[in-house]
Parts: sequence; structure tokens; C-alpha cells
Amino acid sequence: MDQVSEKKVMRRLQAFRELVSKAYSPRDIIDVLKSDQIVSDKEIHEVTTSYDPTESLFKLLEIKYKDGKLDLLDYEWWILPRRVIVLTIVTPYAKREFRHDEP
Repeated sequence: MDQVSEKKVMRRLQAFRELVSKAYSPRDIIDVLKSDQIVSDKEIHEVTTSYDPTESLFKLLEIKYKDGKLDLLDYEWWILPRRVIVLTIVTPYAKREFRHDEP
């Protein structure tokens, strides 16, 4: 992985960590993936029992996107005029948006 790609991945991970720490638990996102039959029980167990569930879930989302199980996986993060983080997940069944706004 080149340095630019690595930076992008680190930024997405940072945005994802902040979204999960402030607004959602990994379980909220896992439940969406499970309801759309994107993840297996084994994968859920691996994420929830890992040392860092947030990073494990981030990696799982990236893998599912690369494998074509997710039609879209998009991170938006801006800080002006206010801090907003948005994770958009589009599966073959639905579009889900996880959003956190700070005043």
C-alpha cells in the first residue's frame, strides 16, 4: 500500500473511531449488517470478542466492500462550521446512514 492510500485508510479509521465513540456502538452497525445478511455469526463473534472491536469492525467493513457485499461504503468527516461524521452503507437491500453532529 502506498503512503497516500495508507493515509486515507488512517483518516477513515479515525473518523470511524470517533463516530463509534460518540454516537454508535459497534453492535448498532453489526445489527444492520446481520439484518441484511452481510456478515455471519462467526464474523460477528470475531469482531465482538477482539481486543479492539471498533478497528475489527472497520476492517470487516472494508473487506465486505472489496468483496462486493456492500454496494457503497462512504465516510464523510468535516469540522467547519461544525463537526459532522457520516458513515453511509449501501447493501443490495437498503441504504443506511450513521451520522453524528456536534453543535
